[in-house]
Amino acid sequence: MPTTVAVVHDPIPPLPSGDVADTLDQVQIVSAALRELGYDAPAVPFALDAAGLARTLRDLSAACAFNLVESVEGRGDIIFLAPTFFELAGVPFTGCDRHAMYLTTEKVRAKVIMETGGLPTPGWVSVDGARAFRPGRYIVKATSEDASIGLADDPLVDAREVGDLLRAIHARSRAHGFPFFAEQYLDSREFNVSLLGGRSGCEVLPPCEILFEGFRERGLPAIYAYNAKWDPDAARGISRTTRFLGRDRDLIRTLEELARSCWDLFGLSGWARVDFRLDPEGRPMILEVNPNPSLAADASFMEAATARGLSLVDVVRALVEAAGCRLWG
Repeated sequence: MPTTVAVVHDPIPPLPSGDVADTLDQVQIVSAALRELGYDAPAVPFALDAAGLARTLRDLSAACAFNLVESVEGRGDIIFLAPTFFELAGVPFTGCDRHAMYLTTEKVRAKVIMETGGLPTPGWVSVDGARAFRPGRYIVKATSEDASIGLADDPLVDAREVGDLLRAIHARSRAHGFPFFAEQYLDSREFNVSLLGGRSGCEVLPPCEILFEGFRERGLPAIYAYNAKWDPDAARGISRTTRFLGRDRDLIRTLEELARSCWDLFGLSGWARVDFRLDPEGRPMILEVNPNPSLAADASFMEAATARGLSLVDVVRALVEAAGCRLWG
């Protein structure tokens, strides 16, 4: 009888928005990869009914949970509850543990940790204070949401003083119902580095550069706002493409070292992605650390995995093995 790996995910509404539809796509392709590896792969929605969820997993005799949870009750700030549940229930699971998820999901908290750990990150302003404020242009973004949720078409604010940013932060927070902060905007090249954990440790996948084609021609900042990312009409005339770095060995080495430092500092596991932009001196600055990033074929993680010669089946196999998949006793 095949071993069961439950694909645990956000509940999918009948008419999902673009970011939620991406979750559905991941559920389908990961389930297909697991079946190709010989597992049963039922999809299981995550809910705050811990007893009911534990009963469902036990009834399925699930040996492991493949964690694709990106929000809990529509909130990105509490996604650490998914790995917390798996840990308390004694269910092996893929990806980052509750500690790493808690530290990285709240972006201001993560930036404080990076700064304390000696890793470079742009200055910021939040309702709790400012770090390295200087007059200039800032991007106002959600504190704990991913997939560009809450990122306006023009998220930039020109600030002469901290109060300019606090007003923008409060306005966006009231409008969306979740907290925002402001980060120094670096109008420069953007990169990301994906990392894959396995039994033999962390593998750093090829760093790639994000290209914002058509943005400047349309007078847009080089930022993938929510509409540009998920609305085909809004994205007409612009596109997201990537290219892998070739000859700039010093830049590649620095990006890889910083990404691995994030893996160690936050105690990441499974799979992750670290996002960067260059400061005015050309030095990489860490924007965000993303646990369990999208496994969709057109997302950065799988593009980097493909460049390394890994298929989705290879990635899924590595993640399930790293989770220590076992049979329920």
